Amino acid sequence: ARARFNLVATTIPGTVTIPAGDSLVVVGGAINSPVVNDGLLIAQGTVTLGGALSNPGTLRVRGSAAYGTGALTVTNGFTNAGAIELTNIDGGYIATLTVTTGTLVNGATGTITAVAGLGGTRTITAAVLENLGVITLNAATTLSAVLDQRSTLTVAAALTLARADAAHVNSGTIAVTSLGTLTVTQTGTSPSFTNAAAGTITLAASRLFNVSGGTLDLTTGLLDGPMGTLATNGTTLLYTMATARARFSLVATTIPGTVTIPSGDSLVVVGGSIDSPIVNNGLLLTQGTVTLGGALSNTNTGTLRVRGSSTYGTAALTVTTGFTNAGAIEFTNIDGGYVANLTVTTGTLTNAPGG
Repeated sequence: ARARFNLVATTIPGTVTIPAGDSLVVVGGAINSPVVNDGLLIAQGTVTLGGALSNPGTLRVRGSAAYGTGALTVTNGFTNAGAIELTNIDGGYIATLTVTTGTLVNGATGTITAVAGLGGTRTITAAVLENLGVITLNAATTLSAVLDQRSTLTVAAALTLARADAAHVNSGTIAVTSLGTLTVTQTGTSPSFTNAAAGTITLAASRLFNVSGGTLDLTTGLLDGPMGTLATNGTTLLYTMATARARFSLVATTIPGTVTIPSGDSLVVVGGSIDSPIVNNGLLLTQGTVTLGGALSNTNTGTLRVRGSSTYGTAALTVTTGFTNAGAIEFTNIDGGYVANLTVTTGTLTNAPGG
């Protein structure tokens, strides 16, 4: 039978096996029998696989002008030992994969790829996505799943991780490349994103790691993006200077305890506010509009630098309560004509002897 299949209320006795080197194209309907894919299974249009799925081969979900969004639903969790591709063959068409119950496991030999194709978005929905293999996202993608990321995830386009009540964990490597943006949207009951001890998140220069809501725990592992930006909004941020190496943009963000910048180290804040007490023994660099709402101690080894730039505009630092400067305060810019200013809202700015 060499044809595309559109299967509505169709019974296929036994197991559907696609041999290596062969292919099956399904353009609608459902297969409720077990499927063993050793070759190529292409799903276009709206397709449901209702039986057990084994995928040592290639599973391709493809949007197209002929069949619209490629929307594949697999009713039971499965382990991918081969390749899953979400793509299209006509401009702007969407590809989605939904696992109704159970876990989508990307096995050690498995790959999941959001192919750039011809535009359009890609979506993966599952209760849990456990990655033991390689995930590469070259198209704008939404992951609506609890992410258990143990291996390699490359973000080369916009990735939004969004599922209510989720406790995401990265114990592998997440690489946000020069074309990527990582956005974690946290809602529901006690949502969190934790970078575990073995976890590394790399941010290419000028790239963003956006987190809204919930808790972001960066106290272990490494966020490595000294020229990238961590932007939080409505988030509780847990971190250490050693494990979070990025510029910070902090809106309505809670940092428990005191923020201490060690001598010889630095913290770059490019927007938002820090309402916790700050002890600066190193370099605190502010760009853009920044507010320090807690007590500020700028010690004799500390430098507070307010810097205007073309990237962030006027450097406008507001410190809400008076403080004593025992170290250095510098007003500067790195691009012609940009302004730097410091405002102390209440109390006295004291420049101590030696300051």
